[in-house]
Amino acid sequence: MTNLALKALKFDEIKDIFEVENNLITLDNEDYKVQYKLFHELTKSEKIICFVLIKPSEKIDKNGKPIPEVLTLSYKKENITDYMMQNIIKNSITYGYSLYMSIANFYAYRRLQDNAYGIKNIVLDLDWYGQDPEQAKTEIFDFTVKNLGIEPTAICYSGNGYYIVFNLENNIALQNKYIKVLYKKLLQKLIDLYKPQFNADTACTDFSRIFRMMSSVNNKTGNTAKILYLNESNKINFSDLATKLGFEKKEKYVSKKNEKIQVKKVKQTNLYSFVANVAGKDTKILKDRIDDLNKLFELRNYNLGDCNCRNKYLHLMSVTLCYLGSTADELANILYDTNELLDEPLPDSEIEGLLTSAAKNYEKFLTCGEYSHYRYKNEKIVKLLDITPSEQKHMKQLMEDPEKLTRKQLRDKNTCEKRKANNKTDKIEREANTVAQIKLLLMDKLTYSDIAGRLKISAKTVSRYAKKITAL
Repeated sequence: MTNLALKALKFDEIKDIFEVENNLITLDNEDYKVQYKLFHELTKSEKIICFVLIKPSEKIDKNGKPIPEVLTLSYKKENITDYMMQNIIKNSITYGYSLYMSIANFYAYRRLQDNAYGIKNIVLDLDWYGQDPEQAKTEIFDFTVKNLGIEPTAICYSGNGYYIVFNLENNIALQNKYIKVLYKKLLQKLIDLYKPQFNADTACTDFSRIFRMMSSVNNKTGNTAKILYLNESNKINFSDLATKLGFEKKEKYVSKKNEKIQVKKVKQTNLYSFVANVAGKDTKILKDRIDDLNKLFELRNYNLGDCNCRNKYLHLMSVTLCYLGSTADELANILYDTNELLDEPLPDSEIEGLLTSAAKNYEKFLTCGEYSHYRYKNEKIVKLLDITPSEQKHMKQLMEDPEKLTRKQLRDKNTCEKRKANNKTDKIEREANTVAQIKLLLMDKLTYSDIAGRLKISAKTVSRYAKKITAL
């Protein structure tokens, strides 16, 4: 099939071409097995993975640069088979496309940063050209061990430059904005480390970024991308890596009524192991409540006070996350990771009790009617967690009447000012329109009374505007 015929097809038909078997290309079985193993290590998720196919076209943009043809194929991980992967790679080669894969996984089919759900790895793109691949592999490996004290999971040749891959022990939940920021900062540190010697690409912090699939062909050079080194047992602890890169976290803080929140810096320990895997499947109120609980945890610098308060916090988080649709495994990971951040973690037996309680409550919620499950109001949570007025200023939902009143007064003031500005603008526009109509009617030699009748205004008003027109 020619490229012209390929472009004329509908998207579903193009998609079918890349999924069906094509016998023109035969992949090296051993190389492909390694590639498939790397694919599964990079995508430990049941969410959506995107394959992106790109090739040059004859179209030119306003700057004289060619506009590439781009085709994106998005699948749930559970639906991607070995057979499908082989044929996507083979057909991309047949039709002259460069083949890439998303580094993150997404909860929607569009590959956008805002749709990113989670990420299981760190991938650095090294624009280090003109090197012998085997020699480059050795230099990159030795540099990593020397400067970070850890071995990478994989080093890949993209057909021109290189990728260095670190697989993480836990999935990083990109739905949590605080974790998202921390991941980007850590990635920027790695870019700064590798850039002087290996020219690391600064765009690697983009969550929607893609990297070239191994066994596919780089259209710029004609070289085949391949894995130079892979040890899937090398998994990196996110917290440990952050510590090696010199990150800091805030000092422990004990909240007191009516006091401003004060923050100092101390050495980072395990802040980066906190992964709040919020599914975001339900109401805005519940999602805002999770954001508030995360913010409170941050404001108090991961110190929730006595055992009773810690238990209440984890209980509220587990119940809310169940309503948002988190699975049992996701919920367990969140609670255990959050508990580890506390100054005095609760015993595992208490965490197990909280998980059991949350599961039973959610089952009642689904089966036994409206009043059979926990139904916490925001004011109740404020009292349970002793959220102070200064902390409430940072909340979206968890606040009491005084803070609500303050925000309502501010909203009303802004609305009033906006309405006044709009009314003033409308009045000026109406007057300008009336003056223009009067001017045209005066040119037709109509009397003030006739103009007033047509425009449904008084003759006195017509006279006043006519004087203004004459003065101009």
